[in-house]
Amino acid sequence: MALLNLYDYGDSQIKTMTKNILDKTFEQLSLHTFDGTLFAPMGRVYRQIIIPFQKGAQSIINLINKNTPIADGEGWLSFFASTGYEFSSDLIYIMNSNVSKVYSSGNTLIHLEKSDNYCLTSAQSPRFDNYKTWNNETLENPNFTITNSYTKGINERFHGTSNIRPGVYGYQQHLWTAALSNEAFVFANHPGSSSDDSSLRPGYWYGNGIMPAVKQEKNILY
Repeated sequence: MALLNLYDYGDSQIKTMTKNILDKTFEQLSLHTFDGTLFAPMGRVYRQIIIPFQKGAQSIINLINKNTPIADGEGWLSFFASTGYEFSSDLIYIMNSNVSKVYSSGNTLIHLEKSDNYCLTSAQSPRFDNYKTWNNETLENPNFTITNSYTKGINERFHGTSNIRPGVYGYQQHLWTAALSNEAFVFANHPGSSSDDSSLRPGYWYGNGIMPAVKQEKNILY
């Protein structure tokens, strides 16, 4: 909602910057769409959306491609009805294309292997590729001043993507999914509570009480 408002009401520089962010976001969502459904590692996952086509983001996939499942967009879909922003014309092609890709998202290394028959995607834990993580100043300066970089650091810590490595306490991270269709998929997690009725985060079916080691090479997950 905020990005669409910046696109519609910001000055020319803000409009251009915002369009780049929106384009990149929807391209990334489309890359991870398999059999019409979004499969991706997540920094925050909830009990009700471990079934992929129930994610709120699935409503955006349906806006781009009407031949996909639709989910509740939590009220913000109305902004798409009035915005001047238009989706890139190649997003449906990206959704339907095979993908073999490894890329960075924040400090996390994301693997995606998508073919006509399956989708395997993961966040590597730990990251062993000589990548130098960006400096999170919230870990070093307790006497902080609110800046863009400090806010970025707080958000990165809150979602747990700065420090994905095995053996540490997790929160709501969802690290890998393997799918044969939008209804036939598997994942694994280390329960963060002893009952599915618990309101703890992480829960029994989502997130990880203790973070696992995860490594993907093409279509093989270790």
